[in-house]
Amino acid sequence: MQRVGAVVLASMVFAVEASAYKMTGKELQQYCGSAVFDYAGGICRGYLEGIVASAGRIDKSGKLRIHADGTWEEGLFGYRWCLPETAKVDEVVKERLAAHPEDGDDHAARLVAQALAETFPCKPAK
Repeated sequence: MQRVGAVVLASMVFAVEASAYKMTGKELQQYCGSAVFDYAGGICRGYLEGIVASAGRIDKSGKLRIHADGTWEEGLFGYRWCLPETAKVDEVVKERLAAHPEDGDDHAARLVAQALAETFPCKPAK
């Protein structure tokens, strides 16, 4: 019986990961258009936090690469951004998705990375 439960649980986790992997911009926009504290809003917030958390640039010592201006460097899909602590990632992404409906069929993670790179570009090193 425990084995059956483990198989069911594993298949549920895989199904969630698979659906997030191929989420489109339109789908993310639907989730992000919901209230922050309901189920769909939670999916939006979790998706965005997952992208930001997984994109952090780590230096050779294993620490997050932080710039003198207090931003930390991140990147994904060839996009690079420097996120300030005060960044409102969900607002930036919502605005980008609404402004570019023609990108709705693109991969949501790429669209998030693009929105962050356009809004929070890293300052050139001196």
